[in-house]
Amino acid sequence: MTNKVNSYGWKALIGSAVGYAMDGFDLLILGFMLSA
Repeated sequence: MTNKVNSYGWKALIGSAVGYAMDGFDLLILGFMLSA
């Protein structure tokens, strides 16, 4: 049971981190394109 919850927790953590990084990366690219 603990292993299942732990696995789900890691997936949620990684998913949110990747989503946050992608948002920041998109903004970075947009800013670069607009300034270029």
